[in-house]
Amino acid sequence: MLTLPQPIAAALPAANSEALSPQNRYSIDARELVRIHREAARQGLDIAGFYHSHPDHPAMWSPTDLAEAHWLGCLYLITELRAGKAVTTNAFLLAGDSEEEKHFLPVAIEPTS
Repeated sequence: MLTLPQPIAAALPAANSEALSPQNRYSIDARELVRIHREAARQGLDIAGFYHSHPDHPAMWSPTDLAEAHWLGCLYLITELRAGKAVTTNAFLLAGDSEEEKHFLPVAIEPTS
């Protein structure tokens, strides 16, 4: 299992732009992603990854998560929610040299105060 070389500096929310099935799919509008990326760059930061929840499902990536993940080298954090409360969070690195070879690797995470 991989470990993070440095802590995450900030987490920013992004609105769900998924129109067809927002209750079980999540999409970030490209314009919002560009805005977040520019703001991070202005602060000397970069996008390290993305997070989302799996209500009443394990904090493991799904085939849909893999298909919709495109930022190679970024982390994807998934939190399992049970009855609306966070239970478990797992992190995965999107590894590979191309879209065709992409795959998730588990990453150890340690919360900080």
